[in-house]
Amino acid sequence: AVRALPTPAPAGFAGAVGAGLRLERSVTPTQGRAGEAVVVEVRVVGEGNASLWPAPPMTWPPGLRSYAEGSTDSAAMQAGVLRGAKRFRFVFVPAEPGVVTVPAIAYPWYDVRRRASAVASLPAVAVPIGEAGEQAAARALPPPMLVPGGAPVVVRESRAVPRWALALLRVAAV
Repeated sequence: AVRALPTPAPAGFAGAVGAGLRLERSVTPTQGRAGEAVVVEVRVVGEGNASLWPAPPMTWPPGLRSYAEGSTDSAAMQAGVLRGAKRFRFVFVPAEPGVVTVPAIAYPWYDVRRRASAVASLPAVAVPIGEAGEQAAARALPPPMLVPGGAPVVVRESRAVPRWALALLRVAAV
C-alpha cells in the first residue's frame, strides 16, 4: 500500500524517502591552493531507493566558483531490504588564498519506519587555501635539443670530416 507523505513537508524537503539516512562528506585536498580545484563529495547512505534521492542543498559563499559534477548511486538487497548510497560531487575553485567554508548541510527526508520527517545534517567545515602554486605543464615537454655530450650529433660528426673533404662536397654539389 502506498500512502501519501504527510503535509506540510518540512522546509527544504525535496522528496527523499527512506530509513536510517545519514550524510557523509569528504574534501580533497584538505588544504587547497588559489586557482586549483577542490572536490567535495557528499554521500547519502541508508535504506531505500538511492537513485531517487535528490541532491543536498549547497549554498556556496558568494564569489566562489563552484560546480555540481553530477551523482552516482549504488543499491543492493540485504536480507530483503534495499540499501543504497548516492554520491554527489561538487567542485569549487578558490580565486584567492584564505579560508573557504564548505557550507553546513541540512537534508530533510521522510523516515518510512518512524512515519515522520527527519533531517540528516553535517556541520560546515573550513578549508585553508594557500597561495597559487606553479602552473603544471598541460602536456609533456619535448625531448631536449642537445644530447648529454654537448653539441648535436650532426655537428659532432661534421667536425670529424676533414675540411678539404667538405670543400670537395661543396664543389661537387654545384
